[in-house]
Amino acid sequence: MIPSRVEDFKKLGFIEKGKIDDMSNGGKNVFLINTDLISFYTKKDYDTQVTHEPIEDYDNILKRKIIF
Repeated sequence: MIPSRVEDFKKLGFIEKGKIDDMSNGGKNVFLINTDLISFYTKKDYDTQVTHEPIEDYDNILKRKIIF
């Protein structure tokens, strides 16, 4: 948990609904929610593609982001 980041989200309208101060890794966890569910229009001019094979560029990025 980064306290300044939590405060940034609160300024955007998020509400703190819970906190765990003693995570197994020694850190803290804060649960934030945003109930401002305003619907907005999105252009739907995109093409969906599905594959079971990894797309190397995206796969490499995701693998770097996974923390074990």
